Amino acid sequence: MLLVIAALGDSVTVGPKAVGKRKPAPSYVVILGTKLGEPVVNAGVSSDTSTRMLARLDKDVLLRHPRVVLIMAGLNDAAYVDPGPKARTEPRVPEAEYEKNLTAIVERVRKAKATPVLLTPNPMTRAYRYQNMPFYQENDINDGLAPYTDAVRRVARGTGACLVDIFADWQHQGEHRKWIPDGLHPNAEGHRRIAAKVMESCGSALQPARK
Repeated sequence: MLLVIAALGDSVTVGPKAVGKRKPAPSYVVILGTKLGEPVVNAGVSSDTSTRMLARLDKDVLLRHPRVVLIMAGLNDAAYVDPGPKARTEPRVPEAEYEKNLTAIVERVRKAKATPVLLTPNPMTRAYRYQNMPFYQENDINDGLAPYTDAVRRVARGTGACLVDIFADWQHQGEHRKWIPDGLHPNAEGHRRIAAKVMESCGSALQPARK
């Protein structure tokens, strides 16, 4: 049985969209596969929340018998806007439920004898198309998202899962705004940075066990 690495996530994990007639730039999932010399299964679904990821974890990830599962969620959970667009007065998935979902995902990954790796979501910028919605106008663009990144860190500490803190890393680098041209989704450089941070923080966890 071939053991694989799988990446569970939302549209960021799915990867950049094609621009005109050009092929889409590789996602961090593809870049990691190249760095590791083995394919990484992309189990990203656009607009997904942690609740939906938990619901499809078995079908999309665990049935593939992965040895490592990358988990990146939060941008949609923390959103204060619904499709339409329609403004919200509370996030789509409450922070406590989000933390509970991530913990459950990590526990089920471990039960399947795979190694969980948690990624915080990337930060947002004012280029976000819905930044004029009430919550984002009344607060910093990342005020709604920051508590969710704290939750990822708590889950990592509580479960011992390896943590890749994209949010903190990017916020400490002023040029990160160039990596998120639409204010939400990383471009090619952003995906290269995510892959590099995964390798820097948890590269040893991605390597196959020595026999």
